[in-house]
Amino acid sequence: MKDDEIPVKADVENIDINMWSIIGSIIGLPSFIDPVNGITSNFWYAVFVTFLTLALSFVLTYIWGYNDDMVMAEKREKPINPGKRK
Repeated sequence: MKDDEIPVKADVENIDINMWSIIGSIIGLPSFIDPVNGITSNFWYAVFVTFLTLALSFVLTYIWGYNDDMVMAEKREKPINPGKRK
């Protein structure tokens, strides 16, 4: 690790996770790879939590979900642009 890089640390229930950049989602998983030691438990915790979040959000959406009846009760008219009034 370079002198100007400071890892972001989070201690949740004795899980010591280091993140070497600030980026989220699945595309951000490589930021949990230790630049010195390579892939450690740090990376695997991040993978586990990412997929746990995806699975939980899928299940909750499936239970309470969205259906096609969830639309606006009535159509609204487009607002009139005051600059284009005649």
